[in-house]
Amino acid sequence: MGKIPSVVASYIKLPDVACYTGHCLRRSSATLLADAGVDITTIKRHARWKSTTVAKGYVENSIENKTKIANQVLVVSSAGNAITSFIPIQSDSSKLNNRPNKRSGENRTSS
Repeated sequence: MGKIPSVVASYIKLPDVACYTGHCLRRSSATLLADAGVDITTIKRHARWKSTTVAKGYVENSIENKTKIANQVLVVSSAGNAITSFIPIQSDSSKLNNRPNKRSGENRTSS
Protein backbone atom coordinates (compact mmCIF):
# COMPACT_ATOMS: atom_id res chain seq x y z
CA MET A 1 0.00 0.00 0.00
CA GLY A 2 2.84 2.40 0.84
CA LYS A 3 4.32 2.13 -2.64
CA ILE A 4 1.12 2.93 -4.54
CA PRO A 5 1.70 6.72 -4.61
CA SER A 6 5.17 6.30 -6.16
CA VAL A 7 3.78 3.84 -8.74
CA VAL A 8 1.04 6.33 -9.65
CA ALA A 9 3.56 9.19 -9.79
CA SER A 10 5.74 7.12 -12.08
CA TYR A 11 2.78 6.23 -14.30
CA ILE A 12 1.77 9.88 -14.76
CA LYS A 13 5.42 10.87 -15.19
CA LEU A 14 5.81 13.16 -12.17
CA PRO A 15 9.31 14.25 -11.15
CA ASP A 16 10.94 12.85 -7.98
CA VAL A 17 8.83 9.69 -7.86
CA ALA A 18 10.50 8.61 -4.59
CA CYS A 19 8.92 11.61 -2.81
CA TYR A 20 5.44 10.09 -3.20
CA THR A 21 4.85 7.71 -0.30
CA GLY A 22 2.01 6.16 1.63
CA HIS A 23 2.42 8.97 4.12
CA CYS A 24 1.41 11.39 1.36
CA LEU A 25 -1.96 9.61 1.18
CA ARG A 26 -2.62 10.36 4.86
CA ARG A 27 -1.74 14.04 4.50
CA SER A 28 -3.59 14.47 1.20
CA SER A 29 -6.73 12.70 2.39
CA ALA A 30 -6.80 14.72 5.63
CA THR A 31 -6.41 17.96 3.67
CA LEU A 32 -9.07 17.03 1.12
CA LEU A 33 -11.50 16.13 3.89
CA ALA A 34 -10.83 19.42 5.71
CA ASP A 35 -11.26 21.37 2.47
CA ALA A 36 -14.62 19.63 1.98
CA GLY A 37 -15.75 20.89 5.39
CA VAL A 38 -15.44 17.60 7.27
CA ASP A 39 -15.07 18.08 11.04
CA ILE A 40 -11.84 17.15 12.83
CA THR A 41 -13.46 14.23 14.70
CA THR A 42 -14.33 12.54 11.41
CA ILE A 43 -10.84 13.18 10.06
CA LYS A 44 -9.36 11.62 13.20
CA ARG A 45 -11.54 8.53 12.76
CA HIS A 46 -10.62 8.29 9.08
CA ALA A 47 -6.90 8.11 9.79
CA ARG A 48 -7.17 6.49 13.23
CA TRP A 49 -5.57 9.41 15.06
CA LYS A 50 -6.39 9.82 18.74
CA SER A 51 -4.93 13.30 19.10
CA THR A 52 -6.63 16.35 17.61
CA THR A 53 -3.26 18.10 17.55
CA VAL A 54 -1.73 15.33 15.44
CA ALA A 55 -4.72 15.30 13.08
CA LYS A 56 -4.55 19.07 12.61
CA GLY A 57 -0.83 18.75 11.89
CA TYR A 58 -1.61 16.53 8.91
CA VAL A 59 -4.03 19.02 7.37
CA GLU A 60 -2.14 21.19 4.93
CA ASN A 61 -3.03 24.86 4.70
CA SER A 62 -4.23 24.61 1.14
CA ILE A 63 -5.30 27.54 -0.98
CA GLU A 64 -8.82 26.06 -1.22
CA ASN A 65 -9.13 25.91 2.57
CA LYS A 66 -7.80 29.45 3.07
CA THR A 67 -10.16 30.79 0.38
CA LYS A 68 -13.13 29.00 1.92
CA ILE A 69 -12.39 30.42 5.38
CA ALA A 70 -11.86 33.92 3.98
CA ASN A 71 -15.19 33.74 2.16
CA GLN A 72 -16.94 32.62 5.36
CA VAL A 73 -15.47 35.59 7.22
CA LEU A 74 -16.67 37.95 4.48
CA VAL A 75 -20.18 36.50 4.58
CA VAL A 76 -20.36 36.80 8.36
CA SER A 77 -18.99 40.35 8.39
CA SER A 78 -21.32 41.51 5.61
CA ALA A 79 -24.37 40.08 7.41
CA GLY A 80 -24.91 43.12 9.62
CA ASN A 81 -21.44 43.01 11.15
CA ALA A 82 -22.29 39.79 12.97
CA ILE A 83 -18.57 39.18 13.43
CA THR A 84 -18.54 41.71 16.28
CA SER A 85 -20.49 39.23 18.39
CA PHE A 86 -17.25 37.30 18.81
CA ILE A 87 -15.31 40.31 20.13
CA PRO A 88 -15.79 41.11 23.81
CA ILE A 89 -16.98 44.69 24.05
CA GLN A 90 -16.78 46.63 27.27
CA SER A 91 -19.88 48.80 27.65
CA ASP A 92 -18.38 51.40 30.01
CA SER A 93 -15.85 53.36 27.93
CA SER A 94 -14.51 55.14 31.01
CA LYS A 95 -13.01 51.85 32.18
CA LEU A 96 -11.02 51.63 28.96
CA ASN A 97 -9.34 54.99 29.59
CA ASN A 98 -8.58 54.34 33.27
CA ARG A 99 -6.82 51.01 33.04
CA PRO A 100 -3.33 50.85 34.63
CA ASN A 101 -0.37 51.91 32.53
CA LYS A 102 1.94 48.90 32.31
CA ARG A 103 5.14 50.96 32.45
CA SER A 104 4.42 53.31 35.32
CA GLY A 105 1.56 51.61 37.16
CA GLU A 106 -0.43 54.86 36.86
CA ASN A 107 -3.98 55.11 35.59
CA ARG A 108 -4.69 56.79 32.27
CA THR A 109 -7.19 59.60 32.25
CA SER A 110 -9.41 60.65 29.41
CA SER A 111 -9.13 64.19 28.13
